[in-house]
Amino acid sequence: MNGFPEVSDLEVIGYGNVLTSTMLPSVEPPVYRFRDDPDQILVPPFSLHGNLVIGATIISGQEAETLACRGDMTLFESSFAAQPGFLLWIDLSGNARYELRRVAEAELGRIADDALAKAEHELLRDLDAAEHWSGVALSADDRRIEPVALKAAVLIRRGDHTSAEYLATLLPPSATRRTFEKLVQEYLSMSRPHIMSNVASIRPVAAAA
Repeated sequence: MNGFPEVSDLEVIGYGNVLTSTMLPSVEPPVYRFRDDPDQILVPPFSLHGNLVIGATIISGQEAETLACRGDMTLFESSFAAQPGFLLWIDLSGNARYELRRVAEAELGRIADDALAKAEHELLRDLDAAEHWSGVALSADDRRIEPVALKAAVLIRRGDHTSAEYLATLLPPSATRRTFEKLVQEYLSMSRPHIMSNVASIRPVAAAA
């Protein structure tokens, strides 16, 4: 006996967040309950290691209802069996999806690709739409640098260099500042193809210090 709850003994009854349409899609930590003891609810934060749930807090069903009414979590109308290796995510329509991680990640990758293409298309037409779709792409896959760079380019077009500079501090671990700045300049050129930018829109790190 390892002392940790096992995913295969649980049901998914919700997730530990309340989302608006601007936050979708979103991968969410499940709220679990024991199948053989429905009044014991496991809430995040926790980590999943194979079939084990490690670090969850256990609360009562009444406490879960109170948290949901307070806007701290979302509870589903009906529960479903929890499964190891599955990912809970909320799609663009606000529907909960519970799928094998590789299946979910593939679909989220497709959404990110599609949203980024739409954001790039809107750069010349509608900066608000471009910013919206860059946000969708980043929500779908926060490991990508392109949506961050595109959003920075939109902010620069609006004259908000401070916010654009701040985005440079939020890059995924695999990204470099140099790559980010290059992408920003490319997106600026895409947004105004007949105007060559001869001024550095993102200040060098040394100058920003």
